[in-house]
This record gives sequence, C-alpha cells and structure tokens, in this order.
Amino acid sequence: MTVRGSVAAISAVDDAWDDQAEIEFLRFLPVVLEEVLAAPAPESMSEAICRGAEELVYGVDARIDASDPARLSSRLLDDPGRLNGAVADTIWALEFHPGQVGLRLPLTAHGLALGDLVVVAAPGRWISLQERMQLRRFAELVAPVMHDSLANAALRQAALTDQLTGLSNRRALDRELDRMCTERRGVCLLLLDIDGLKEVNDTLGYEQGDHLICALAVALRETVGEGTVIARMGGDEFVVLLPESTAKKVRKLGRKVRKALARQPLPPGVAALSGGVSVGVVEGRVGETPRQLLRRAARSMRSQKRRRSSDRR
Repeated sequence: MTVRGSVAAISAVDDAWDDQAEIEFLRFLPVVLEEVLAAPAPESMSEAICRGAEELVYGVDARIDASDPARLSSRLLDDPGRLNGAVADTIWALEFHPGQVGLRLPLTAHGLALGDLVVVAAPGRWISLQERMQLRRFAELVAPVMHDSLANAALRQAALTDQLTGLSNRRALDRELDRMCTERRGVCLLLLDIDGLKEVNDTLGYEQGDHLICALAVALRETVGEGTVIARMGGDEFVVLLPESTAKKVRKLGRKVRKALARQPLPPGVAALSGGVSVGVVEGRVGETPRQLLRRAARSMRSQKRRRSSDRR
C-alpha cells in the first residue's frame, strides 16, 4: 500500500510532531471522557467511545469489536485473572486494506480483554505516530470505564435471572407485574407447576429433579414468543406473562407447552415419576394487584392439579 506517495513519506509523517494538534487533543479529551462516563449502558458507552475517537482524531471511523458476550459476562462476575493465560501486550496493530489503513487498539482492564477499538482512516489518509499515541491514551482511559459498565450490567442481569434455568426470577417477575398493573395494561397470566417433582427429588435425587425443571424451561422457550416474560418463581412453579391476550389464547398456549414438555428427552425414571405439568390461567382485572393476580392463578393451577391427579388415579 502507498500512502502519500511512498514509504519514505510515511516515515516523514511519523517523525513529525504537531504541538497544536496535541493541545487540541488535550483540550477535547475531558469533554469526550465526560460523554463516555455519562452513558447509561454498555451499548451507549460503546457508541460514545467510537464518537470520541472520531472527534479526537479527524478523518477516521471507529468501531468496537467486542469479545464474546457470553464468555465475557461470566468472566466479569468471576475473578477473571488473565484471559487465555496472559493479557495481550499489543500497544496497537496497523491493518492495511486496499487504499486504507486501520488501527486496532486492545481494550484491556483488570486482566480482562474487553475487545478492540478499531479505527479506520479515510482513503489515502495515514494515521500518524502522534495520532496512534493519542488514540492509545484514549483507549487506556476508557477501558476501565467500559469494564465497570459491563460488570454492573452483568450484575444487574444476574440479579434478575434464575441461575438454574436462565429464565427471569421472582424479582424480575414482580418488577414486570408491578409495571403492568401500574400502567393498567391488560394481561393474562399462565402459572405452571411440575407434577411429580417431589417424587423425582425424593426417589432419584435433586439432580434429576433439576433436569426436569430445565426441561420445562426449554419447552417454554420453544413455545412462547420472543419478548414474553417467562419466570421461574422458585421450586417447580413457572409464570408466563402475556399482555394484551385473552384467556382462550392462553389456555391454548398452555396445551402447547404441555405437549412441548412431553417431547423433551427425559431419563426413563424421571419420565415415569413425573406426570407432566398443571397449568393455571387467569385474566387480569381492573385495579387488581400483582399479589391478587398470582393468588388467583395459583388457585386455578391447584384446581387443575387435583383434576389431573384424580384422572391419573
């Protein structure tokens, strides 16, 4: 690749130092960092970091190539140590593309590689040594801030997630129900209870019982649409919130969930002891509190559980 005529021209640009450009960089750096710190979530923070790089060095486009989100989230909540045995000590890596040059800067904080800040120059433009050093300083400053934002987001998510199934937990369910009742949104509620879980736990052990719980979680994910709140209340009880629906549609969904659970692969002993799932369906009433709604759903579920138990006998 030839930039500004020749390799010699590149060396001349790299050897040059622009004091005025350094003054402008130091003047705008606090403003850019303030915008990054004000970002409320990791996604908006990434956008602020990219905008900041483009404002600090004119004539470039920036993006963030993040590390694998699932793996990164688990490392954030644990003691990360060093990723893959050692933290990358690369200061920057120049990338040459047809007619363009790019710069890849590692975003590393607390021994964890968060991703790379990738800066691509306009066609025919070189990124000078001075600019590379400025961008490196910027990356070193924003990486710890990005780490803290990601860690806080991971903690918030963990606080609202059931560890066994990965579904929402009771705290997340209560929050969503409170919001729906406050906004007076119409909602139908599906409450499911696994039949025979106690017998599985007592006879085969809690590990097999967990297998049954996870099987219902998979059946719910397969059956219920995207964006619907599915929560494990605890033990063998699950709740699905269906806004702007009807009791008839929800009963139909309950039958689909029961069939989906029957298709899940279960060990023979578990399948023999478990009787499927009992389903309670209620439609929210005007002025009803979340507690009242859940209480009616539990009564509906217990009524069906008695009927199913009587039928099996």
